[in-house]
Amino acid sequence: MTRFQKGALVLALLLNLSVALLEILAGLWARSVALLADAAHFVEDSAIYLLALLITGSTAAAERRFALAIAVLMMAPGVMAAAQVVRRLADPAPPHAAAVVAVSGLALMANLLGAAIILAARRGPAPEPLGLRAAWYASRHDAMGNIAMIGAGLAVAATGQGWPELVVGVGVALLHLSGAVAILSCVCLRSTRAVR
Repeated sequence: MTRFQKGALVLALLLNLSVALLEILAGLWARSVALLADAAHFVEDSAIYLLALLITGSTAAAERRFALAIAVLMMAPGVMAAAQVVRRLADPAPPHAAAVVAVSGLALMANLLGAAIILAARRGPAPEPLGLRAAWYASRHDAMGNIAMIGAGLAVAATGQGWPELVVGVGVALLHLSGAVAILSCVCLRSTRAVR
């Protein structure tokens, strides 16, 4: 991994940690499952970026261990979001829609900036580091999730109901869990190839 690629990951890491803190505070204040789930996603992405930095120069076996750690990290926000959905079903008051839209908009801008930074770093020498590729997918998918959260906030504002935000919260939980399963599948496949 080049110095530029490492710098891009460090910058994306700091950006993600900053937005995670903002979303945690806003999510608690606004009673928003989607914001709390997305905050967990930002923390998870920060861990992925940190692991991507640590993978640099590792053996194939170490890379698989790091990927396994990433998969476990991806499960945690999904479980947390699912728990928040269950809690909110017992207390279905709608979240503060304006806060959801505003914070999701800021998170979208941060994710687009992070994706641009990672995309620029991906243009380095071949082969592309696995950690950098994982960081790209994380940034890209986060931006898609933020767009869904903005839509949910607008739907809550229009209907006065909390269900649109809960639906997005469930979607974010499933996104995390499916990403973890995909990485676990990749680890299993690479482990099988390594045994041959």
